[in-house]
Amino acid sequence: MIENISFGKDAAYLYAAMNYNFFIKKESDKSGKSPIYLNVRLNGKRARISTLLKIEEKHWDKEKKKVIKCDEADDYNLILKQLENRITNIIVKHRLSETPLTMDMFLNQLKNAPPSYDLVQFFEHVIQDQDLSESTIIKHKGIFNKLKNSKIPSSFPDINLLWFDKYRSYLKKLGNNSATVNTNISIIKKYLRMAKANGIKIYVNLDWVKVGSTGGRIIWLKEEEIKKMEEYYYSSFVPEHLKLSLGYFLFSCYTGLRISDVMERNRDDFNADTFEFISIKTKMRQIIGIGQKCRQIIDNNPMLFIAKKAGVHINKQIKEIAKICGIKKNISFHTARHSFATNYLIKGGKVENLQKLLGHTKIMTTMKYVHIIDEEAALTTNIFD
Repeated sequence: MIENISFGKDAAYLYAAMNYNFFIKKESDKSGKSPIYLNVRLNGKRARISTLLKIEEKHWDKEKKKVIKCDEADDYNLILKQLENRITNIIVKHRLSETPLTMDMFLNQLKNAPPSYDLVQFFEHVIQDQDLSESTIIKHKGIFNKLKNSKIPSSFPDINLLWFDKYRSYLKKLGNNSATVNTNISIIKKYLRMAKANGIKIYVNLDWVKVGSTGGRIIWLKEEEIKKMEEYYYSSFVPEHLKLSLGYFLFSCYTGLRISDVMERNRDDFNADTFEFISIKTKMRQIIGIGQKCRQIIDNNPMLFIAKKAGVHINKQIKEIAKICGIKKNISFHTARHSFATNYLIKGGKVENLQKLLGHTKIMTTMKYVHIIDEEAALTTNIFD
């Protein structure tokens, strides 16, 4: 079907009629399938755009311009319909802004519009445009790689309440704990809401999708465990590549900084006894003191805060260092932040001050470390045994 789109005589000077239709190109591949193209005419110009869909010629209805009598018919016709919706959205956007639409502008917007059929494709399109730290981007990519590898259909029409139940089961079979599963669901919900905000039809009420707690068991290091890592850091046999990662980790053990904020720092930031910065994650202003422990860590390695590393490499090396030091905990760089907070409270620091040092907007976020102290205290009843 050829669509004629125009916006009345009053706007004729701004808008030329656009004609478009889908057609099958008569050049089949080895499997006997031919590509479906979009044909567009605008302002005397013509463009043919591949839809990346291929079918056998017998499954194409030339009159209705749709796929028929094959297993892919419903899915392919939905994709073509979504493509039509994108075209309409582009035209309406220009109409409302009272700007003429040229062929070059149309092709650019059609190409760069977020995919409106599949969630994974939508994510891959928008992830680099998000104002996120490198570590968060890596985390989100890992979550969507799991979805991609699951082979569970991720087209927007497929995603309903039963889909979430099925995907939860898949994640549990992978060995993910409840907190990790819930985090995956939470991030998927985030990008579904983003897709909806971009005008993509979502087929599930996201308010009905319950996430659950994403706060897994907090892993932290006691003072004696941190001391073991310090001894290794100051030793003569620690390899340089491990020494650098360990230096950043120990610095965080005494400041509570996230890895994203640590990697933003330079040595000149630490000339005074305190330094001020804007947190990458929260965008909040924070002030952190540089104590004697931090000063010694910085001074012992001239490459610290000059040579930077990706979080994924640091995390891998921190696990290696923990094994060398005989620490039998599954730690990551974030363990340093947990260790700082927990040991700060054990030594008598006030929770209100800790909230400021960690850059938490809500005191309840900081209170989880108080609960750790309470649990530790409960375990001391065995001193009577």
